[in-house]
Amino acid sequence: MDNLKCISKNDIENFSNHYHSRVENETISNAVIKNGIKNVSLNNQSLINMNYTFSNEIDAGTITNQKKSGRCWMFAGLNLLRINVMKKCNLENFEFSESYGMFYDKFEKFNCFLENI
Repeated sequence: MDNLKCISKNDIENFSNHYHSRVENETISNAVIKNGIKNVSLNNQSLINMNYTFSNEIDAGTITNQKKSGRCWMFAGLNLLRINVMKKCNLENFEFSESYGMFYDKFEKFNCFLENI
């Protein structure tokens, strides 16, 4: 850490000269400015070679569907619990009642509202 030094104006000038000495840097700069760094830096070959197969598969029963009801937070939580219940009770499939949970969510919110007015 004792070898640290400030960047001098001379260093900046050297960096700038080195950058401008390469013709392709202007093309790269224009591409990044026009398309954004995320799009320009994307490596399509790596996407082609990507293995989209999961290495760990779990028995999670059938898929639960909230049908755009806005309860994804509840489905996600219950699905985590559901897998453990299925293993513990040796069940092929199991589903908690999302309606039951939703009822008590609304009930407690209403109760909180009544207590605070």
